Amino acid sequence: MHDGKVESIHMVGTYGIPNRYGGFERFAEEISAGLARRGYTVTVYNPSVHPYRNPVLGEVRVVRKTFLRFLGPVAPLVFDLFCLRHALRSKAHVILQCGYTSSVWLPVLSRRKRAFIITHMDGMEWKRGKWGWMAGRFIRWCEKLAVKYSDRLLTDHPEVQKYYSGKYGIKTFHVGYGVDEKEYGNGKDLSGLSFPGADLKLEGYCLSIARLEPENQGEMIIRGFLQAGIPDTLVIVGDTGTRYGRRLTRRFGHHKNICFAGALYDTEKLRHLRQHCRVYLHGHSVGGTNPSILEAMADGCLILAHDNPFNREVLRHFGKYFRTAGELAALLREPALHTHRKAQIEYTQENYRWGKAVDALENVMGTRVG
Repeated sequence: MHDGKVESIHMVGTYGIPNRYGGFERFAEEISAGLARRGYTVTVYNPSVHPYRNPVLGEVRVVRKTFLRFLGPVAPLVFDLFCLRHALRSKAHVILQCGYTSSVWLPVLSRRKRAFIITHMDGMEWKRGKWGWMAGRFIRWCEKLAVKYSDRLLTDHPEVQKYYSGKYGIKTFHVGYGVDEKEYGNGKDLSGLSFPGADLKLEGYCLSIARLEPENQGEMIIRGFLQAGIPDTLVIVGDTGTRYGRRLTRRFGHHKNICFAGALYDTEKLRHLRQHCRVYLHGHSVGGTNPSILEAMADGCLILAHDNPFNREVLRHFGKYFRTAGELAALLREPALHTHRKAQIEYTQENYRWGKAVDALENVMGTRVG
């Protein structure tokens, strides 16, 4: 690592900042800003289709690289290649890969040994329902390449650490997600929020915020809500343009008490939505720590979560769990009393902070700038 001194860090493997997609984009936005405040020169790569056009975001350098949309599912991989080549030519001290599919290029990049490569492995990506057989095999191969060619591997959840320890016999380093370091639980209104056909009375709606992909159990959540027969509106925030999103809107868009709100990235509006919902529904079933559940916890939501080891490790006793639509329906019929709200907010603030994640990453790099 250039005699132990780290100055420049290049982050690859995301769809850019500001976040307009999901967990790794949020991670890149927050971690890059935190590192930059500590004196590092940080570069994040944005695809050419990202709406943000400025060369900097705060103190973070933003480099736009071509995204060849016409290549379809191969486009992100080609974009990652452009980013890695730029990072190596820029003599980056550290390349931080968010996700491991970009590792497919590491064996053919002759300059890779000049940089210290850290890969955040996320969860078991190959388990996601959106991947077909061939894509799943390819992703498993990329996982192996990341293990072989990375200098350090990061995970965000103890269950994911167990997986890599058991399968590969290797040590991974925990660098998790965080929540904004500000006061929570005091949202006052829903000003500026209106969705066609939805009457969002304060504390009179259920809320789900997620990418509309099979592993996030959108259909189970909707069917459970409909089976419950409650008078609330179910507000689903997520991009309906995905294949799975289009399927859900075709099947359930005609129900008058289901509102597909589309994608929403305004953090304050999302915060107001969370703080005023009667109950928050979290269906993520694959991967490690999902930023969306941390944000719901930090905003004091009563959370009903899909029952799996990932969610139980994060949410613990603060929420309730379901495995089927019927179990969710039964929970939704119960009175929505949240006796742990204050303790939940305090727990989240204490244990999940972006500053803590930046500390952990600095420890993985083995040095502080200067």
